[in-house]
Amino acid sequence: MNLFQKPKRTTKNRLLPLSLDALIEAQNKKVSALKQHKKGLMQQLFPAEGEREPKLRFKAFSGEWVEKKLGMLAFK
Repeated sequence: MNLFQKPKRTTKNRLLPLSLDALIEAQNKKVSALKQHKKGLMQQLFPAEGEREPKLRFKAFSGEWVEKKLGMLAFK
């Protein structure tokens, strides 16, 4: 009988912070990828400089974009 043997739980407790760090890193990579995807979609949803129509549109909208001042929209 070995009185100084470490319990098995100690090994699991040492691995927990490592696995949590890996999980956090994976989530951070996923968030970064989603932010890049969002940025790309936003660039397609709005017309580029000098253009009147965006590359990507919702089906309900058609035609050129028209610039209006906020006051024109708020007080109609």
